[in-house]
Amino acid sequence: MPKVSVIIVTWQAHPYLPELFASLKGQTFRDFETIVVDNHSTDETVAWIREHALWADLRPQSTNTGYGTGCNIGIQAARGELIYFLDEDSRPLPQSLRRGLAHFQDPEVQTEIKRGVKERL
Repeated sequence: MPKVSVIIVTWQAHPYLPELFASLKGQTFRDFETIVVDNHSTDETVAWIREHALWADLRPQSTNTGYGTGCNIGIQAARGELIYFLDEDSRPLPQSLRRGLAHFQDPEVQTEIKRGVKERL
């Protein structure tokens, strides 16, 4: 099971994909999965991902479900302990995942997260 699930919701994102996926490949933290929920793009988004990002879990939709529903579809598919959302035009720096994860390894943050989960149950 990966530590982090990176979720990207796309629509007509073909122009942004080479840089986005290059930046994901360049992450110094490697224990993550990438889930792409495509909202029925009619450009080359799905074809590009199928050809150049075989390691991504592509979830093409038959209709445009909207951004929020796309995020929820990604969450349902996620296997990681933490969720990290990226927009399709994002270019995360090489340390982005590592630095984000470090915050959640802080014992005070963990205590607050556990408290918040218990309060919602």
